Amino acid sequence: MHTVSKEQTSQTVTPFFAPAQWTQTQGTWLEQAPDEAEQQRIEAAAKLLREQRRLALAFHSEPWEAKKFSLELFKRCRLRPIALGR
Repeated sequence: MHTVSKEQTSQTVTPFFAPAQWTQTQGTWLEQAPDEAEQQRIEAAAKLLREQRRLALAFHSEPWEAKKFSLELFKRCRLRPIALGR
């Protein structure tokens, strides 16, 4: 069993994720923990992503309808040049 000396326990413990010197992030914005504003932006993006995932799951719950929609989408004027079955 590994034992820890008093000397080791008295040292300041750095969280595992913090040491940027282990990666190439030292001196970049990734070295610092996100501030409150960035945390809010991350939370808002995660919320949007959850909503998009819900919509995608609903869209693909009817596979045939999803395929028909995709085929119709490529028939539109803007996407006609890349349509496969013109």
